[in-house]
Amino acid sequence: MFTYERIQTLNESELEVYNHILSLESKVLDMKIRELAEACHVSVTVVWNFVKKMQCDGWTEFKIKYKESLLDNRSDEPLADDATIEYIESFNEDITQKMQVNKAALMVSKARKVVFIGEGTSGVMAKYGSMYLTSMGKSSQYTDTPFYPIPPEDHSDAVVIGLSVSGDTVGLLDRLARYKELGAQIITITNGIKNKLVSVSDLPLAYKVPKEEYHVMGPRKMLIRINTTTQMPVMYLIESIAKKYLELRRNDE
Repeated sequence: MFTYERIQTLNESELEVYNHILSLESKVLDMKIRELAEACHVSVTVVWNFVKKMQCDGWTEFKIKYKESLLDNRSDEPLADDATIEYIESFNEDITQKMQVNKAALMVSKARKVVFIGEGTSGVMAKYGSMYLTSMGKSSQYTDTPFYPIPPEDHSDAVVIGLSVSGDTVGLLDRLARYKELGAQIITITNGIKNKLVSVSDLPLAYKVPKEEYHVMGPRKMLIRINTTTQMPVMYLIESIAKKYLELRRNDE
């Protein structure tokens, strides 16, 4: 019910009401309109105007719709922590997943250059992946910005590992497509297999955990979506590839 368009119409006092409602969550359902006004340090008129801007005819209707929105946001999926633990525990029993990791490690071992790419929290994972793989004896690079220039040269000796929770990051998709045009092999690690990055990936690796996100109010009353989905499975896959690479290297010595 709290759409971007409606939030954009709120003045400063009404935004106070909005933010206070988000902080109270279901407790608002037991409050009278005057109690909420006092809690927000605004007049009842301000709360009433807020309610009207949320397309409700009164406080009772607002609470009914707000209760419905709370129920809609509930998820029957397992908690992220539980899903992560379940994924890691089942990894060694998943023959297909292990084979994919082995293939990725073989690609890395044959490559002259390895590059990790990601944005946001995936950019942090890209840096971690580069450092971890380098510590295993395979020098690698990383970039955490979609604007870093790609040298227009032959990359047939390179493996590029793209990291994205959604798998639909436009900037990353363009960069991976460009690397592929220049001859690089592409490995992707994403939350789920149905995404755009798979279309340019030579070896898609996927995990499955619940998506987690929340919203904050940014400049000019813009509603900003913050993705907080756990990166633990990504770290686990990166480390598994690096450790398998080290095993392959030792076997060749």
